[in-house]
Amino acid sequence: MSTLHRWFDFWLQGVANGIMDEPRVDLERSADVWETHADWPIPGKADTEVFLQPGTTGAGGLGLVPTAKPATGAFQDNRTQSQNTMILNPDVVQPNRLAFLSAPLTAPLHISGTPTVQLRASADQTDTNLGAILVDYGTDERVAHRASGEGIITLDTSDCWGESSPTDDGCYKQTAKRVATADYELVTKGIMDAQNRQSIRVGVPLVPGESYNFSFPLLPEDYVFKPGHRIGVIIVASYPQYSSQADTTAANLRVALKSSNIVLPVVGGTAAAHAAGL
Repeated sequence: MSTLHRWFDFWLQGVANGIMDEPRVDLERSADVWETHADWPIPGKADTEVFLQPGTTGAGGLGLVPTAKPATGAFQDNRTQSQNTMILNPDVVQPNRLAFLSAPLTAPLHISGTPTVQLRASADQTDTNLGAILVDYGTDERVAHRASGEGIITLDTSDCWGESSPTDDGCYKQTAKRVATADYELVTKGIMDAQNRQSIRVGVPLVPGESYNFSFPLLPEDYVFKPGHRIGVIIVASYPQYSSQADTTAANLRVALKSSNIVLPVVGGTAAAHAAGL
């Protein structure tokens, strides 16, 4: 509220209070732990390709170089698959998703910006959806910001700022963070309709069995993966809890892993990814 008042004072009242000369970004890294940065994405971030690797059993892997030999991951679209089913038990092979896990990190890995998924894939239908989830697997105390209330509990007490009027008493309910121990964190996610691979306005049907390059962004995010945690990438087709347009084709998809990756906006770029154990 203090920052907000100073911003309004500058823009609405012309008060020369220096608010626009201060660092542009405040990040809440964990509950009530804040960082200040000059800009966002964080200066020094560099887009870093992390390739999808085949696995012998269970999940595939993630690495900074593509797999040496061609390999394929296959799964079938399930238009009713829940987000929990997509994310949980990443080491277990499931028919309606592909899961890829890094080794446990040896140092923090900081991403800042917009991750992008790049897939070389084919489907046996003329239409399908594609979805991707970036996950932090590791037990930790986290703010439950994706749960009801977005991680905030409204308290009975209030803070008051400035003067009151008959229509606005200038008071705001205080809040507290809802913190809980969890085994994973959904970091960010993204979707696309495969028919819109060339344009968001014009759909072009797929040729069944033909491979295409698909590229789509995930939601922008600033996140630090901690040492000992594992980075997870989940690839699905329909994502009904994120999109209202789950596909009805139940397409079977094949992903060419050698040509598929996720581009992470890593602060420090490839050198930082190497240092973190990727």
